[in-house]
Amino acid sequence: MNPTHELRLGELLTSSLPGVPVTLSHELNPSWREYRRASSAAIDASLKPLTGRYLGNLTSRMAEAGSTEYAIVTDTGWTTYDVSLVRGESIPWTQETWVGGAYQGHMTGFPSVDVRSIGAGGGSIAWVDAGGVLHVGPQSAGADPGPACYARGGTSATVTDASLVLGHLDPGYFLGGALKLDTERASAALRADVAEPLGLEIDEAAWAVIDVATESMVQAILAITVNQGIDPSCATLVGGGGAAGLNSAFVARRLGCPRVVIPDTGAALSAAGALMSHLTAEYRAVQFTTTADFGADCVATTVGALEARCRTFLEDAGLAADDGEVSFGVEAR
Repeated sequence: MNPTHELRLGELLTSSLPGVPVTLSHELNPSWREYRRASSAAIDASLKPLTGRYLGNLTSRMAEAGSTEYAIVTDTGWTTYDVSLVRGESIPWTQETWVGGAYQGHMTGFPSVDVRSIGAGGGSIAWVDAGGVLHVGPQSAGADPGPACYARGGTSATVTDASLVLGHLDPGYFLGGALKLDTERASAALRADVAEPLGLEIDEAAWAVIDVATESMVQAILAITVNQGIDPSCATLVGGGGAAGLNSAFVARRLGCPRVVIPDTGAALSAAGALMSHLTAEYRAVQFTTTADFGADCVATTVGALEARCRTFLEDAGLAADDGEVSFGVEAR
């Protein structure tokens, strides 16, 4: 709320370390909670040198190629299963997104769509522990070397290998025919990693892998439905990501969902969503006050300054004031 000390430290760092990126938490994330603000500042300071060099090199290379514009689009789905719950037309948001697991990783500290992730996907590795219990993930074979059936050096059994053995995938038309899958390698990996340790036939081992992966996904959905008093059997399951076809029907059947929707852009749902989403920006400020002694004037000034920044954003985007929408939120208790 009072950035005097941060500003002075920023001036000293800039003068003493010219060219070194500096992050000031009150500029980056002016939120009320100290840990949230400190965590986002630490992440920003860590990434600035890396992304600065990367984007700088990318910009210069694109300029040399005759372009002045570029876009970076990412999509995830091979190593994680991401779930979120949309109620009516309301998309859930949170300011406590964790990278690397809640309380174990790093909190971004920024508002984002509330998405929960677990280590289960097409590349998730199936393994049996010392007690004879089957697990799927969170380890992943990744895209390189990938599942055993890719025949690129991977030897671990994955969800994709299990789906191939069960006939859910066409070995001759994977990725539109760009990659031929090796059913024998998939069977060998499942036999070594799952079937023999558990005393199962190959088909039984493959189904066991699918069942465990499905149950992990179901539990992730229950955490955002039942735990909030919502019956998942009343919801429609929307499947997205490159491996959505492997599990969506199984997950929906386990939850009792009446219907499954796979969009035309399902395999690239995240990337498509990024391209189709509204142009938005968020601005925040801290102004502490209490009900007993409410500072109406200072609150109005703070909100007015935020609205002005929103209007400037709309103008810079080439939009008229009535072409956009400004909404306000407050953290209060």
